[in-house]
Amino acid sequence: MNEVLLTVEDLSVRLMARDTWILRDVSLTLQSGRVLGIVGGSGSGKTTLGLALLRLLPAAMVQAGGRVMFQGGDIAGYSPARLRALRGGLIGTVFQEPAAAFDPLYTIQAQITETLCAHESGPRPGYARRVEELLTLAGVPDPARVAGSYPFELSGGLLQRAMIAQAVACSPQLLIADEPTSSLDVRVQARVMELFMRLKERLGLGIILITHDLGLVRHFADDVIVLHKGQRHRMIGDAESNCFSAARDNIRHISGFRQDNRQCTREKLLRQTLCRRCKLSHDFLNLFQVGN
Repeated sequence: MNEVLLTVEDLSVRLMARDTWILRDVSLTLQSGRVLGIVGGSGSGKTTLGLALLRLLPAAMVQAGGRVMFQGGDIAGYSPARLRALRGGLIGTVFQEPAAAFDPLYTIQAQITETLCAHESGPRPGYARRVEELLTLAGVPDPARVAGSYPFELSGGLLQRAMIAQAVACSPQLLIADEPTSSLDVRVQARVMELFMRLKERLGLGIILITHDLGLVRHFADDVIVLHKGQRHRMIGDAESNCFSAARDNIRHISGFRQDNRQCTREKLLRQTLCRRCKLSHDFLNLFQVGN
């Protein structure tokens, strides 16, 4: 049986200025080696939940109740140094807005290198090649140019892939992916998600997939939580089973989803792309040997 990686008990978040609840009594459990999909409409609290797991709530918000347990320890009692080791080390994060996540004053290479230096011991010059390898295997064309570029010189798609490379650079045990493929075309989406799945299988990586894309959830999530107005409406086990298919229309209704012909075509193309791909470069997995 897989180890319980993350437990959230009755987590509540509200605005400090007024009595407005962003999250209320949200509970979940994630085991290592599994993917938990969190779906919901705009304003349902998906992104706030991801930030609360790392104690990264904006100053205007406060955790009003509940607790977050990572590997059996309550992160509310973590020291600043332990939180630093947690963020980017044990827990990797792919943020929703890559342009806002990177510092515009530093190159991509400098920022990924900073992550490596903060969590690993090794000579700084040796990280330059590793940064390029991470970018290459995250699907970045011309990684040397991208590594030497500033964030404002890159497109949204390249920034998204650079953030994914940074998120998995230190072999995290948990990956929180907030709309990780939102600015990528469907073929790159398939490669990125397959990359996540290979890491999950190789390292026992637990993944929280925050998205509004039911196609991604259907193909990749083991379990699904539906958020509506800051509350967990329900949890559906085995996202690929008939149970998920039967509940899909209800999910769309609760969370305000609409699926038009364009989305159906996109989901079909994603499925075809995944079927055609038979393998992913194993060079990437060599970067994530357990114990390194």
